[in-house]
Amino acid sequence: MNILRDMAIGKRCYAAFGLFMGIIILISVLGFKNMADIETQTSLISKMAADKDSSGEKIVNTVKAMHEGNNKVRVSLVVVCLLSVAAGIAVSIVLTKSITNAISHSTVVMQKLATGDLLIDPGADRKDEFGKEKEALRLMATKFSEVISSVKEAADTLAQAGQELSAG
Repeated sequence: MNILRDMAIGKRCYAAFGLFMGIIILISVLGFKNMADIETQTSLISKMAADKDSSGEKIVNTVKAMHEGNNKVRVSLVVVCLLSVAAGIAVSIVLTKSITNAISHSTVVMQKLATGDLLIDPGADRKDEFGKEKEALRLMATKFSEVISSVKEAADTLAQAGQELSAG
């Protein structure tokens, strides 16, 4: 799961697209295999019909076998389609969760920064775009803390100078 989390969002989408293209190719191959089987069976039936020694029962049995084979291929295609839909749903859920969790965490960090909690550590434990965002939030909090410290030092120096002037 860490591999998926560390991949860039675009790469995750490309990986999902590649998975679905592979499944579509598999479905196409099964469909083309079915078409080739139908052509072979049709050719066999034509030869049997032209052959005077072939009985009608033999042709009927061949047609029944052809229909049974076609039904098996249809069932296989339906199963592969259902599996691809299930895989699509699973990949969508995983991608959506990884994105929404990262956005939720970043939102919490930004809300704490907005309330003045500059000690929060957003944690840049990811290597994707959200990891870069967390690193930027960490740098922003550090810079804000430095600015506030320097303003506080300047105010203290100014207050001290004011006391010296009034005493002096």
